[in-house]
Amino acid sequence: MSTKTRQVTLEGGGTLVLATGAAKPRWRGPGTLRFCATPEKTIFFYHAYDADHNGRPTLRIAPLGWTEDNWPARLHVARRAAARRAM
Repeated sequence: MSTKTRQVTLEGGGTLVLATGAAKPRWRGPGTLRFCATPEKTIFFYHAYDADHNGRPTLRIAPLGWTEDNWPARLHVARRAAARRAM
């Protein structure tokens, strides 16, 4: 399997699609991604530890972005959470 840049994944290639970003993020240690695709959108599920609640394990659900050439777009946990609060 290779990445967008044609780098073999077993040789260090990969596309980051989830990151905490901030120096002291609320959602820490995100991982174990699972995807669900419909004709309209792709949603992904992952766990993260909630720093505001003593590290409680939490299931997170978010839309997955795609680039124009159909590669998964990097999502930033804090920005995504802030966007949901603004809705």
